[in-house]
Amino acid sequence: MARIATVSPSVGNEFPMKAAIDQVLTHRAGLAVIAASAVLLFWRLGQNELASWDEAIYAQVSKEILSSGDWVTLHWGHRTWFEKPPLFMWATAILYKWFGVNELWSRVGSALSGVGVAALTYLIGKKIYDRPVGLGAVLILLTTPHFVSSARIATTDIALTCFVYLAVYGYVRTWEGDTRWWYLAWTGIALAVILASVVGAVTAMLLQRYVIIVTTALAGAWTIMVGGLTIAASRGVEGLPTPGDTWILYPFTPATEQRWVPVAWLSLGLIGAIAQLWFGGRKRK
Repeated sequence: MARIATVSPSVGNEFPMKAAIDQVLTHRAGLAVIAASAVLLFWRLGQNELASWDEAIYAQVSKEILSSGDWVTLHWGHRTWFEKPPLFMWATAILYKWFGVNELWSRVGSALSGVGVAALTYLIGKKIYDRPVGLGAVLILLTTPHFVSSARIATTDIALTCFVYLAVYGYVRTWEGDTRWWYLAWTGIALAVILASVVGAVTAMLLQRYVIIVTTALAGAWTIMVGGLTIAASRGVEGLPTPGDTWILYPFTPATEQRWVPVAWLSLGLIGAIAQLWFGGRKRK
């Protein structure tokens, strides 16, 4: 894939982060992406109580930052807690301090990251191909149930994805010859490390475009495979995991009254695989 030889005039002398934000906010398509993702991810965000594992743990750790006043050493149940780096808990603690401790503000950080992922998906698709590809990628993203559900719970997964995408976008912009975009790429990697430790360091490997293509294809294949297995298992095929084996098929396993879930996953997987082949076959502008 050949790199772009000229420097885009839209960058000018602007700092890369400001230029990236302007790319979204100065175009109606970018504003539509932000609006649609915000409505989808923030609608009744604080209605349900926190889940009894990761959500509740992260919320309690964030709450204890305020109660103890210790922003350096994290605590859970008043005992030192070193399972995660502090960035997500710091952000949540700040929201608690400004707006109060409740389910909504426990999840706002993740939902905002989801909006960021949607915006960066649009920018990356638009830059590598064109605007229709960017919008198509966002459409696929926002109709993926697991992304939407993950962005509406207080965990680090979507925030990590947002920082990885930030790094990838900075890397893509360096193809124009403007090396200042490396600052944005390495900022994304640095934030990913503070958020998820060694997992964030793997972001550097994702800056190779072939790795991105392969991992996207594998993700689509996994969705199709698990959806097919779940449908087969629900029909009583022997030797396959049953819908009760949530530890194997989570989050694809449906409850008894939700047999449509694996069908939805399978359909979305097929759409994603077809879109990947179609977009991948198009020449970049």
